[in-house]
Amino acid sequence: MGYASYVKKLNGQGESILNQVRVFYGIPPKDDTFNDTFAAVFQKSDPSFSIRNFPDSYEAQILAGTVLAFFLEKKNPPVSDLVALALVCCHCQGLRSSPPITDMLTLSKVHLKKRAVEARQRDLQSIKGLSEINVSNQIEQIKGTVPLNDIVELGNLMVGTIQDLGTTISSQLQTAGNNIQIMHQCLLLQQEETNILWWLFSEYSQNLDSRYKDIELPFASLLAAKELDDLTSTLPGPASSHAFLKRILQRSGGESTNPISIQFAINSIKEARTSGLNSESFREKISDLCPIHLALEKSIEAGNDKAWVTAFENITKLSASDTLSPADLSYQYYQERILFRIFDLVNG
Repeated sequence: MGYASYVKKLNGQGESILNQVRVFYGIPPKDDTFNDTFAAVFQKSDPSFSIRNFPDSYEAQILAGTVLAFFLEKKNPPVSDLVALALVCCHCQGLRSSPPITDMLTLSKVHLKKRAVEARQRDLQSIKGLSEINVSNQIEQIKGTVPLNDIVELGNLMVGTIQDLGTTISSQLQTAGNNIQIMHQCLLLQQEETNILWWLFSEYSQNLDSRYKDIELPFASLLAAKELDDLTSTLPGPASSHAFLKRILQRSGGESTNPISIQFAINSIKEARTSGLNSESFREKISDLCPIHLALEKSIEAGNDKAWVTAFENITKLSASDTLSPADLSYQYYQERILFRIFDLVNG
């Protein structure tokens, strides 16, 4: 299997693409057969090709990066969105050491920003008007051309007229369908923007039926991300998502600029509230790339404030004592939730 055919084969396989992200960051892939398959791609072109300690090596990270760069350059959503979000989420707002090709993070962020803008463009200028279909004129033309008692000729003209009419109606229906599709997309965008605006203006949590100023800040960071995800209908989410989250958190209880550790944020969640954040089952095949989700998952499994930390740190190679600003913590959790949704899209 050559490099080009290998990349083509990966196009619709979300799990295999995420294994490329893992190797790029020096994380063991989930699939036991991945190492041999990946190495064989390059050995086909060069039988003497070998990588020491594959895939835990600098060479493997570089090669995985070239595969991921190909998907970013192709700009073919949702696959390119999956790659960009996975790279960004795994980096965890800078808590993880930068990968060998640091430009990949910049490319990913630029890609997501452009996609957020493109996905929300209203294409109202593409709406086409429908021309009037005047059946009466066509019938009058037939009457003036053929005597009504000439059944054969009259029938021939009627058949041709009906065929022309059918072609016109078909074209008009296709145009109307396209117009409806454009208007439907515009309405969805308008609804999303209105819902987010109302959420920001009200400063109110529907999940807890409470004002944000009455919600303690560590928990508010995760709750706001969850609620903004619920309001997001067009992926990969608004370009101003971070600003939205920062604004709503400024209305919550506590100092909105003090850094929050992952451990403190997770342990601040009351047991009764966990179900609100865990409304969907965790994806075992992707959660290792999503540190905040993984921390929440392990804390639920452990059932206490300390037992989950070791498992979290062993899997992510991050420290549970690492800190993020409330807005960055919220944005990280929001992007992870969007990544889950795009992963589902790619896998069909």
